[in-house]
Amino acid sequence: DYRTKENMPQPHGAKAKRSLPVVPAESEDGNTEYKRQLHNPTPSRLRSLATQMVYRLDEGKGRCIYFIGVEDDGCHSMLDYDTVSESARILECIARSLNAVVLERKMIQNEIVM
Repeated sequence: DYRTKENMPQPHGAKAKRSLPVVPAESEDGNTEYKRQLHNPTPSRLRSLATQMVYRLDEGKGRCIYFIGVEDDGCHSMLDYDTVSESARILECIARSLNAVVLERKMIQNEIVM
């Protein structure tokens, strides 16, 4: 067991560095989007998310992939199931508003051992 500055235990209340990569870092182009979480978005934020989804759909010729609970650098956000599930529900509502359909929804649990 070796410890470096990056993996030393953090003092209570310190912001932990998220360093559990689950996917490659997000690209500005392409049909894939990462979202840490969506919580009580304002109407303006919903419009912005819808515009972003249209862009990702265009990039993917009608198909896009969203990773929820993932930071832009591809690391796990360490959010609980309910938070990620609510974010997925909001994205599904945005998709419906664009006459798009969610074809698959995977909720993966226990993939990270702490």
